[in-house]
Amino acid sequence: MFTSQILKHAIRNVSSRYIDRFEFKTDSICIAHGLGYQLLAWSSFVRQKMHRENWDGANYVHQPMERER
Repeated sequence: MFTSQILKHAIRNVSSRYIDRFEFKTDSICIAHGLGYQLLAWSSFVRQKMHRENWDGANYVHQPMERER
């Protein structure tokens, strides 16, 4: 049963809509457990190291955002 769940998740990863919902759910769980600041710090760190400019925070919302996937 566990193997079938992993396989189902792997197949669904082809869909960007599924990935967006999955990431939203995991982020919501982190925030609900009081880890919002750590999640924001991690996201900022990763984006800075990857030189991603599509989301630098609320000050840059007016700039057009390109899709990550």
